[in-house]
Amino acid sequence: DILVQDGVTLTVEPGVIVKVFPEKYIRVEGNIKAIGSASDSIEFKSTSSLKWEGIKIRSTSGGVAYSDGNYTPDTEFKYVKFSGYNKALYVWDSGIKVDNSKFTGVDGESDYAMEIIRVENITINNSIFENHSSAITTKSGYNHEDALGHLFSVHIKNSTFRNNQNGVYFPLNQKALVDFQLTGNKFISNNYGIHIYGNTFGARIIKNNISNNIFY
Repeated sequence: DILVQDGVTLTVEPGVIVKVFPEKYIRVEGNIKAIGSASDSIEFKSTSSLKWEGIKIRSTSGGVAYSDGNYTPDTEFKYVKFSGYNKALYVWDSGIKVDNSKFTGVDGESDYAMEIIRVENITINNSIFENHSSAITTKSGYNHEDALGHLFSVHIKNSTFRNNQNGVYFPLNQKALVDFQLTGNKFISNNYGIHIYGNTFGARIIKNNISNNIFY
């Protein structure tokens, strides 16, 4: 496994291919900036046909989800391709920006593009999510390693969710969505396009194209 310590920023340059051994992961307690370009993207993938675990982004300095003031995340992925993972991005008590990126799972297998828990300031824009069990999800219930909590300022916009079991899946179990927005996305040929349930409130779904899903 690889650890990016608190106070450290790992920078991944355009054109770089990052290969991770199966069952291993990158743990980010500081920040990671992987910013490619339209002509020179970045890739994160496994070293073999077996899956790597993904990137685990976790706060270690008190967290941000219940802090005062506006939190701006320094972890950013732009023009990045992810493949061959169990869970590409796991985000707890932190925030990230994802732009113009592509997450490709394996059709029929249990894999996730993003799992977000107790977060503040998640921005996902103009990205593609395909072939996942659940493309973007959170945890419900109790007794997890990382404490659960409300989801603050999660904005998912102008992105495409295609051929997933669940495009966006939030079983919230009395957790609130605070400033949660789905805007201008396409949910096409999934089983469930948007699946949000539990004793919750606060989701705004604006001008999305939801078509050819089995349920909605």
